[in-house]
Amino acid sequence: MGANDFRAALAWLSIAAGLIHSANVREHLEEWWGYGVFFLLAAVVQIGYGIVFLVRPWRWDERGGVRTDAGAVGHADRRFVLIGIGLNAPLIALWAVTRTVGIPFLGPEAGEVEPITGVSVLTKLLEAGLIVSGVWYLRATRAPRPGATPP
Repeated sequence: MGANDFRAALAWLSIAAGLIHSANVREHLEEWWGYGVFFLLAAVVQIGYGIVFLVRPWRWDERGGVRTDAGAVGHADRRFVLIGIGLNAPLIALWAVTRTVGIPFLGPEAGEVEPITGVSVLTKLLEAGLIVSGVWYLRATRAPRPGATPP
């Protein structure tokens, strides 16, 4: 698999996780508006992130042509991957906390431990896959170290 494959996987995994979050907004709104808003924000950010990473608007110059400076495009891609990792890792950590210690200090169910469901595990697997794809993308696109011999 090459960098483009990892980038596409990352984008589609983000969209899939966001779609699952969006399907759970109503249920969480019924529990408490704050939980629903959290799921809505997670959905919007994950779906939006995936779409933006598929389109990669930074590839285009001001005239609508493809940029010829591959270094600048690659740098923007790498920063965007880091943003995706940074947004999804806390979601996995929060899920682990809510399934072991309980919902942190907010809402009517604060302190209650949430059940582990197949849907929640699937969502976390998608987010973990996104992070792994991101790390592999970063590895595939890193510049060779000076003096390093190619494999």
